[in-house]
Amino acid sequence: MYQHGGDIYSKPDIKYDFSVSLNPLGMPQGVKKILQSNVGAYETYPDHDCRKLREKLAELENVPKDWISCANGASELIYDVVRAVMPKKAMVLVPAFSEYEKALAAVGAEVKYFPMPEEEGFTISSWNTLEKLIGMLDASYDMIFLCNPNNPSGNILKQDLIIEILRKCREYGIMVVLDECFLDFTDEPSMTGFSKEYSNLFLIKAFTKNYAMAGLRLGYAVCGDEMVLETVRKIRQYWNVSAVAQRAGLAALEEKEYLDKSRKYIQKERSYLTKELIKLKFNVVQSVANYILFREKDVKLDELLLERGILIRRCDDYRGMETGYYRIGIKKHSANQLLIRELRQIRAEECGFGKKEEHNG
Repeated sequence: MYQHGGDIYSKPDIKYDFSVSLNPLGMPQGVKKILQSNVGAYETYPDHDCRKLREKLAELENVPKDWISCANGASELIYDVVRAVMPKKAMVLVPAFSEYEKALAAVGAEVKYFPMPEEEGFTISSWNTLEKLIGMLDASYDMIFLCNPNNPSGNILKQDLIIEILRKCREYGIMVVLDECFLDFTDEPSMTGFSKEYSNLFLIKAFTKNYAMAGLRLGYAVCGDEMVLETVRKIRQYWNVSAVAQRAGLAALEEKEYLDKSRKYIQKERSYLTKELIKLKFNVVQSVANYILFREKDVKLDELLLERGILIRRCDDYRGMETGYYRIGIKKHSANQLLIRELRQIRAEECGFGKKEEHNG
């Protein structure tokens, strides 16, 4: 079973893909220009150390260059850090991105799960829940995975709670892998500033979502434990980041106003979609990210929308999540309007009146 969004290849009739959560503004024009104007440069091997890109990222994150590791997307970093640490026992907060569990299973780690309460929006928003999590941790654990904002709920784990987790994990010698791939779509601060104080923090970021560069595959990690990063370097495949991706990354970092513009656009469209979904009587989880999680227990929305050429993410394969949850990525306003129209029509048909509306797409 395909466990991620974006499976448009097995469904060729898809017109609108809401199953992925990329920046609706698309790849920045500056990145497109660089890719189109540097074709000749791709005849040579890429810099396997990503020197220029790491220097730029170190400047952006205000950390030493040796604390930066670039990779073929965030997924590679997840497997890299697991292979570098080789945890015997790990904790995953669920529901969560399935690659955490898969990477741990690949090295034979014992995996324990902490179910985040549905009433807290599938995150940890109370000190009571945090204390339950911390109470489960001890020196037998080697690693814990956190995702902020959470995928698929879009909820934030506040910084003071993360610091408490980091403090307790440092005491027990636990590596904290924190996935911030969607954080640029929120107003929340990154945890990179705590990398020096907490060398047990392995922070994962990517260009995939925020710069809509999913097909180029580019991610990076920030970690103050240079021994872990050195192990990552040794076990990783050579030339893992293409010359195309490196140039695209450098160009993306020059787009100074792009992310701010994207955040404002997403906030507006997220508000629109949330209000409309609530009007249609869906149970909506309040999100701060570029995707929305909602529930409909009685109708198989993914199948009905697929008939209309629309792909959404069914979430029943997320561990710790019951049947009936769906995730939609926020797209351009016209596409968002079309989705709402189709959902409205499904509701009408569910009530026994109205025929499917025709639209030109």
